[in-house]
Amino acid sequence: MAYKKFNIYGGINISEKAVSVAIIIGLLVLAAIMVLGNRVGFTASFESNGEVIYEQHLHYGDKVSEPTAPIREGYVFTGW
Repeated sequence: MAYKKFNIYGGINISEKAVSVAIIIGLLVLAAIMVLGNRVGFTASFESNGEVIYEQHLHYGDKVSEPTAPIREGYVFTGW
């Protein structure tokens, strides 16, 4: 099977097959970035009086769980 050849930038010859392979590789790289990118982690921290009382390590799309509400005499905790 003969492939067409393209001349780009006035001197680089590239075949139709090479273009197809480049597109497939590009799509695979994009898919890998999308899948792995969603697994990038981060940490949610809850503080009370400047002290971290709860940390949770999460990934994109995960839901944060609320820690137990802090108790301090003379104060009413109204939520995070």
